[in-house]
Amino acid sequence: MQKTVKHGFSSQGGHLAQMSPPLFFGKGGAVNITKMKEYALAQAHAAALLYHERLEGRATRIHCEDGLALVIVWDEGNFAHLCGLDYYLDDSKRRRLPPRKLYEDLLKGRRISPKRVSPHGDVQWLKKKADVLTDAMDMSKVTHVVVSGNSRIVLYAGNEVWCIGLGRMRDERYYPQSLIKKSFDEVRKTGTIAHTVAAVETLKL
Repeated sequence: MQKTVKHGFSSQGGHLAQMSPPLFFGKGGAVNITKMKEYALAQAHAAALLYHERLEGRATRIHCEDGLALVIVWDEGNFAHLCGLDYYLDDSKRRRLPPRKLYEDLLKGRRISPKRVSPHGDVQWLKKKADVLTDAMDMSKVTHVVVSGNSRIVLYAGNEVWCIGLGRMRDERYYPQSLIKKSFDEVRKTGTIAHTVAAVETLKL
């Protein structure tokens, strides 16, 4: 069972006593959510600079040894999906901002309060994404492409450490949909083969 304890104050004997910081209780024990989000934001800032330098406004063509080829398109709206963060207008999180806004503010070096972001999906995934986020901005490190064992993802492109989940566009090109800290073999659909990458090209859109 998962449980969250929020930051605040309680009254004890007529005095205000500070409670514990926000904690998430999962299989691995208690996790300080604020510190996790601060770490994720720091990694996201570093990764945003690399995304802008290497990927934004470009396409990556991957050629595999068995003849499989695919093109991945990178735009500013996809970056937040790789971070695993939802970005909000205020601390109360009543209005979620467009994904591209997180990327834009990170690029501008604006300080983003941890109170204005939330993990997208399972909170335990957030640190794992952050651990590999900057490394995943280098598509030359992709060694394999596999059919996804996750019904929400079409393909995964990655290596022994991380994989980027890909969605398919109407024109048969792909876009980055997620990032996971798992090897290509762990995310591969049972009964399918792993396609070994022969070459990776960067293209202008």
